[in-house]
Order: sequence, then C-alpha cells, then structure tokens
Amino acid sequence: MSLLCTALTSVCLLTLCTRRQCLVALPELSLLFCTISFALSALVYLFSLLYREQISCMEYTSKSIFVVGGVQHIPCTTAAVFLYYFGTTGRLWWFVLCCTWNRYTQRSQQNSDSLVLRTHVLAWGVPLGIVMLALIAQSVNADPLSGMCLVGGGNRIIEAVFVSLRELILLLCCLVPLFFGCLALIGSAPANDHSVASSGLLASLYPMAAAFLLLSSLQYVLSPAVSGWNTVAAVKLLADPLLGILASIGCLFQILYNIFNANRSPLVDKHGYQPAVPHIPQPSVPATTYSMSRYPEQRPLC
Repeated sequence: MSLLCTALTSVCLLTLCTRRQCLVALPELSLLFCTISFALSALVYLFSLLYREQISCMEYTSKSIFVVGGVQHIPCTTAAVFLYYFGTTGRLWWFVLCCTWNRYTQRSQQNSDSLVLRTHVLAWGVPLGIVMLALIAQSVNADPLSGMCLVGGGNRIIEAVFVSLRELILLLCCLVPLFFGCLALIGSAPANDHSVASSGLLASLYPMAAAFLLLSSLQYVLSPAVSGWNTVAAVKLLADPLLGILASIGCLFQILYNIFNANRSPLVDKHGYQPAVPHIPQPSVPATTYSMSRYPEQRPLC
C-alpha cells in the first residue's frame, strides 16, 4: 500500500510538472498537499518496515529488546515522530480542503496570498505542537505486532489520547464546513464550474474513512482482552497508507478532469453544442434593375 500511494503521488506530480495549470484553485491545491503529506508518511512507513530490526530494537545488556516508553532510542523516536507528523499534516490538509470548498460554495473565490500563508502555517505548524506534546508524554513505543515504532504503539491509553482523539476532532471539524457548504448549495443556482462539485465529493471521502478508522481505533482501545493480529489491528496500522491511496486517487482524478475540460472543443461553451454548418457555394444571381416610375419612359417625337 505504501508503494501504491507513493507511485500514484509520483504520477500526480509528474503530470502537474507538464501541465502546471491543472491545479490552480485552493481546494485542488489543498488536495495536492494532502497527497504529498500522506506520500511522505508512506515512505517513512516503508522505511520503518524494511529496517524495523534496527529501528524498533536496541541493545541492552548484550540483548536486543523492543523499545518501550521511557527508553531513549533516537531511530525509533525519529521514525515515530515523522509518521505521526506527516499523518496529522495530511489530515489537516484534508480539513483545509473541506474549508476551501465551503468558501467556493459561498461564492468567495479570492485566492489571497494572506489566506494561502495562513493555510500553510496551520497545516504545517499545528502538527509540530502535537508532536511536542507526544514527546513530552513519552508516547513513542514499538508496536509488538508490527515491529514498528508508533506514537501510542502498545499503550491503549496513549492510543486513545493521541490517535483516537485526533481522528474524532478532525472528523467533527471536517463535517462542519461540509454541512454548511451543502446548505449553501441547496436552492442556489447550479455552478458553471463543475470542479466545485468534484472538490466537494473528494472532500467528503475523508469523513467517511475517518469514521471507519475511528470505530476501529475505539474498538481496539475499549477491548483490552482482544490481542494478536486481527482486522482491527491491521486497519489501525494501515490507516495512513489507506488515506494516502484515497487522496492520491482523488488528486489524479482531479488533474485528469481538469485536463479533459481544458482540451475540450471550443464549440462546446455555456450555450451548449453548436454544430458546424458546411459552407456550400451558391450560384451568382443576376442583378435586375427595376424602374421606380409607374409609367414607361416616353421619348420625344422629334
């Protein structure tokens, strides 16, 4: 899944490099940054799986042990921090997608530089504070099932605080702009720009996926007797790659849709299809001179 997410994101970036005007609106750019964030998380995830023995284990009295809370192991802490940071960043960019789509439904489409700057500060800066709280709480552990270093791995209380609570807050935050955006569209004139509808459809993917992930996380937290590798543990572990695949597929769909609209025939406009009329040469009509007088012209007798 990490490879698929990375491959789809690479296709999106390569297509965007050749056609830079494919994504220009704020909702589309938000989806692009969301895709990039989850792709970076997928790369860290893949790297952690390939080198999990060096990352999740450490030497202690000539023995190799799993990293637990309170034990300082820089590779494990670094991998867990990057996974949590890029995962939170991707979710925040999806929240930005919902908010910017709501602005478009309100016919407020100004791409002001101050708004873009505030958006980047929010999406890239807020996760840093959450990561610092996770480090202060010593929440980095090596998950015994997967062998990966995660924030809250193997600790159900920390899992509930830093993972389940994050999903719940972002789920509610995404539902609010989507709800008011749908209310604004009810009874309004249909928009000429169909990318608004596609952006709203893509924005609604995260709340549906987040609700499923939240239920899986809560079932894991509230069922301490359940242990071992099961569906809940697999979904909890593969949450970020799954969200990354959804985001990258949505971004690629948006790029291809915009390219299709840009390459349409110029005969298709807002008035509909206007078929071309073939030009048939017409024969020339001889000119006829009419007299404006009621009587014929009379010449003198002499």
